[in-house]
Amino acid sequence: MRAPPPAMLRLLAPSAACVSRRVWSHAVVLVVGTLLAPTQSTLASALRVTGRDQQPRFHPYHRVLSRDR
Repeated sequence: MRAPPPAMLRLLAPSAACVSRRVWSHAVVLVVGTLLAPTQSTLASALRVTGRDQQPRFHPYHRVLSRDR
């Protein structure tokens, strides 16, 4: 996936303070993927639409949603 448009990053920027820098990159991918997913808003469809469905390491994206701090 290419970088999200600057306008989208500006809209998401206030949320960056809620998570660590390491988690933020994964969270942006999930938000953008959820917005672009044509049908269901699931983690798998968000990863699929962003081109990350074939990566061997997809568990960090699951951790973004399962950890609450």
